[in-house]
Amino acid sequence: MDRSLIEIATKALSIRAVHLRGSHIRCKEGVLPPYLDDELDLTPQFRGKPGARIDILGFEEQTKAIPRRIAMCHFQAGVRLVDNANVTETAPVDEEDVYLEITADFCAEYDIRDGIEDETLRPALEEFSRYNVGYHIWPYWREYVQGTCARMGIPPIPIPMYMLKARDSNEASESCQPTK
Repeated sequence: MDRSLIEIATKALSIRAVHLRGSHIRCKEGVLPPYLDDELDLTPQFRGKPGARIDILGFEEQTKAIPRRIAMCHFQAGVRLVDNANVTETAPVDEEDVYLEITADFCAEYDIRDGIEDETLRPALEEFSRYNVGYHIWPYWREYVQGTCARMGIPPIPIPMYMLKARDSNEASESCQPTK
């Protein structure tokens, strides 16, 4: 993590909005969400990661004729309920063991303050996106999952706090592990 780049981005940006850009809900064939088998021991699995794309847009506001720039940072999140009887630490989960999956693509919109050039801004935005955007998106993701569960007629899936996974590489990703 390059803190100097994150500091540049933090000084240059102010959060404007978070937008839902797409979502998908998938239930296992033959499963009706409000009537999940009480005998099932389902475990939630979580993921969240910044998207590879960052858009920088420039335009003039019609009412003020002031040039404005915004940054759009993309982020994907997901949760799925899997059959705990077949979950192991090492083996990947077989798709047959996934009973429910909710995924969403979000976009965090930031105003870019004047005075920072694109050559400086682009690497700062990439570092900021890798390590900070998830914190802005996560409350919207949590609310989306809670609302979706309510609409499906199932108990809410608790979404844990967003935390960066400690890795040898510079990649950041969400590493929420359910507590038992």
